[in-house]
Amino acid sequence: MRFEVTKQFMYDRQRENRIINRERMWKLKQQPCGDCGLRWHPYCMTFDHVDRQSMRTTKSGRPVTLNSVTYWNPEVFNMQLELLDVVCRNCHMIREAKRDIDDPKVRPSMKHLFSIWFSQCKGALFIDQSID
Repeated sequence: MRFEVTKQFMYDRQRENRIINRERMWKLKQQPCGDCGLRWHPYCMTFDHVDRQSMRTTKSGRPVTLNSVTYWNPEVFNMQLELLDVVCRNCHMIREAKRDIDDPKVRPSMKHLFSIWFSQCKGALFIDQSID
């Protein structure tokens, strides 16, 4: 007797995978930021690829987002999560700006702004509350 995989079976399996994988993502987003060490609401936390070469891409060359692959097998999904750091959105944007300095795709007219900003605030956002 041959076992046939029906579409309904595949949809059920993908639904189960989504539930498992989203619970895992939610738990990971409850830890403190890897850069600033502050604890934020999980909606304010995001995943950042440590190694850009390890990123999976679509056929068109765009990076695959975690939200678009939550239907993956949980073991494969967890292997992908191991390639990511959990950071707050502010620190993620700072990381992206630092990467853009060395990225040849970024316009040279924009790169000078990054270096000025990083030299003034050392890569961290601060607010000068002193009154002159």
